[in-house]
Amino acid sequence: MLLVLDIGNTEITTGLFHGDSLSSHWRLTTNPDRTPDEW
Repeated sequence: MLLVLDIGNTEITTGLFHGDSLSSHWRLTTNPDRTPDEW
């Protein structure tokens, strides 16, 4: 299993690969106004 991250300016994209296939993926928007407990 492999966890991959793409950290950009406006969002963070993560993916989970099992072998050659993408098992799942998530997108998180970056918002500097969020407090730590909102993450």
